[in-house]
Amino acid sequence: MPNNDKLLTEEQIAAMESAGQVAPIEASPIIPGVNNGTGSPPTPSGRDQYNSGALPPNFGLQPDLVKTGYGGGVGEIRLMPIEGGPGANAKTAGIATAIVKAAIAGLPGPSTDTDTSAGDGLTHGDPIWDVDSAVFWMRDDFVPAVSLTDIGQLGWDVTLGTGGASGSYSGTPPHFGIYYLQSGTVSSQTASLFFSSQDGSPNVNNSAWPLLDYPGWKIVIVFQFLRTPWLSSSTPSPFPLTKKSLYLGLGNNGGLHFTLGRPSIFMGLRFDTDPTAPAISDTTFKFEYVANAIAARNNTQGTVIDTAVVPVENTWYRFEMTGNAAGQVVMALAVQGASSVFTSTFASIVQSSYTSNAGGGVFGANGVAQFALSGAGTTVSAAPGTIFKITGLTGGNSVLNNTYTTVATTSTQLSGVTTFTVGNNSTGFTALYYPSFVPCIAFGNDTQGSPSAAVQLLIDFWAFVWDVSIANANAVPNADNTRYWPGS
Repeated sequence: MPNNDKLLTEEQIAAMESAGQVAPIEASPIIPGVNNGTGSPPTPSGRDQYNSGALPPNFGLQPDLVKTGYGGGVGEIRLMPIEGGPGANAKTAGIATAIVKAAIAGLPGPSTDTDTSAGDGLTHGDPIWDVDSAVFWMRDDFVPAVSLTDIGQLGWDVTLGTGGASGSYSGTPPHFGIYYLQSGTVSSQTASLFFSSQDGSPNVNNSAWPLLDYPGWKIVIVFQFLRTPWLSSSTPSPFPLTKKSLYLGLGNNGGLHFTLGRPSIFMGLRFDTDPTAPAISDTTFKFEYVANAIAARNNTQGTVIDTAVVPVENTWYRFEMTGNAAGQVVMALAVQGASSVFTSTFASIVQSSYTSNAGGGVFGANGVAQFALSGAGTTVSAAPGTIFKITGLTGGNSVLNNTYTTVATTSTQLSGVTTFTVGNNSTGFTALYYPSFVPCIAFGNDTQGSPSAAVQLLIDFWAFVWDVSIANANAVPNADNTRYWPGS
């Protein structure tokens, strides 16, 4: 028996009997389910004797409590339904309807995002993002291509150096789709990817972008180095990332594509081992902005920032470049397995100055001012939309000293809107502007002899986006503008 001081012991019960306080009663033992003859109602046959279970059918529920042998003293139901008049019933129905409607309203429905300022990091003009003219974007995962003139989802073209190669891999998740450029066997030759509309014919500048004048853009490239598979030698050679030239980002080489190695005009990520004076001789990835005169390879360097990242094979890299202010870019390099991203800002990029000799010419007529440049290093790298400034004109030509927005260009001419009429005069002047750019993906050999062809550049992802909010988070789109932003 449990040790409980609240229970009576046998000795205490005997003492109470002796004192006449209690008396034993002779009765048959109580057996559950058996009538002990005291007149109590019989236990329902086949039923739960404790009346547990579902409510009876009077309440509109399952009919398993229909009477099956209750005694005369037991009703068919344990709880009688509450009777109500028409008013009470109507009130109850109204409450129930409100509860049901509230429950339905709380159920999750189709997902519809109608905002224009959040969700993808951009500011939209149209809540239907797929038709929003406020944003421009391009993206390529390089799903395996079937030709050299329709590569990836954006339809890239490719140029190859002697002995070079290119092709597609299906990729391994998450790197779906890869296009590779393989270095050739001839020095100073480079393979490059480009858009057919930006191939230099007849004038690459008319297909280029004046991005430094119009901030609010970002470009992303995911890439890797890989030694060429299936080498003929039975003994694998060391990874030969020597005598190589890599330029990823944005550039302008006039009509020369990027097949001569180093671009004349470039901003982005560089790895160039070329030792020709002035030697570059990279051993790590570098960020660079440079605007040399358009010509063959020129090793004169611009503004350079060392990432201190040594390129290796079988490692993925992500290069990002953002134009967040006029004349300013932010570059970043992420490395597979690294715990941080190297980031640096190129602030207050200086505009390029091009001085034409007296063989140049200017005139203004019918609302257009035209400026023809002449002399070494004056090849035009502006694009439609480039903002340029003309200085140095004298005499009757001086009324054309002004700031313009380019309406059209050639490799030697700039033009803009004017209200002045000036005769066609030969004269010198200076043009000041930021160069224009096209996408640059170039990989190949530097100028050193006997380069190895055993290296591939794998391009896994390329994307470009332009939206005012990248430069101005507080910008408000206006539907009165054709593309929601001022100037459109």
